[in-house]
Amino acid sequence: MILALKERLRRLQRQSHTTANKQAGLVNRLDQIALRCAGRPISDRRSAEEILGYDATGLPT
Repeated sequence: MILALKERLRRLQRQSHTTANKQAGLVNRLDQIALRCAGRPISDRRSAEEILGYDATGLPT
């Protein structure tokens, strides 16, 4: 029984490390995408409100 618990604990620890590595890789990839997007020029100079169709008071136009 103790051996089975030790083996299970080892498996869970390996899974934990694998999951952490995958998450770190995903975070790194998302950071790269964000930096690449932030470096692109702004092609539409309208404000977010103008693009969505809201006026200065927050009402739809």
